[in-house]
Amino acid sequence: MTDQARRTRLRDRAADQLLEMVISGGLKPGERLPPERELCAHLGVSRTVVREALNLLEARGLISIEHGRGAVVSGGSPRAVRDTLGLLLRVQPKTLWELLEIRKILEVEVAGLAAERAGPDDVTAMRLQLDRM
Repeated sequence: MTDQARRTRLRDRAADQLLEMVISGGLKPGERLPPERELCAHLGVSRTVVREALNLLEARGLISIEHGRGAVVSGGSPRAVRDTLGLLLRVQPKTLWELLEIRKILEVEVAGLAAERAGPDDVTAMRLQLDRM
């Protein structure tokens, strides 16, 4: 394996561990991650690997890197939510029932947002579909 390939694997593994740390630590949008030196010690990797992992998470929209503040947890963009759920499913395998519970929570929220954002044309289209059933 080349040095570049090994570093890429380290970066990806470090990014997954950082994301898991954010999730399990309950960090909310706007809260800061620990300083790079602490992250290096916690993950057992170099600062270069930590920086690459942070840049990867920033590219995915999960964190933002602010000069003078460090890495800050971002708000929940749809892509960030998808990536986070994907990581959770890889890191903590779920049973079918647990997946259904997650789906139930998401679908209720999505239905609520759809109802809040529906315009008159949307309501008319839904009524037409209901009448066809």
